[in-house]
Amino acid sequence: MEGVASRAVRAQVSPLHVVGDSARRAWSQLRRWARRAAEILHPPRRAAESASVASARAVLDAVAAQAPLSWAARPLAERAFAAMATAR
Repeated sequence: MEGVASRAVRAQVSPLHVVGDSARRAWSQLRRWARRAAEILHPPRRAAESASVASARAVLDAVAAQAPLSWAARPLAERAFAAMATAR
């Protein structure tokens, strides 16, 4: 949602520095995380099934809305991570 390429995200969060050929084009783990977030937090169904940026934003907003209230002033990505960390 912040316009960062999957390669850059991988460089920031993955401990692995050697990747396969397909990983140079895309990072499938990001898709798995998005699916898992939808399974755990149950965002609006239409948003979770669409591949558009607007729908992805709706899912992220729904996830971030479930973060603890004490995180309300933090950036969207941090609230989304907090929501996932506290999900049951």
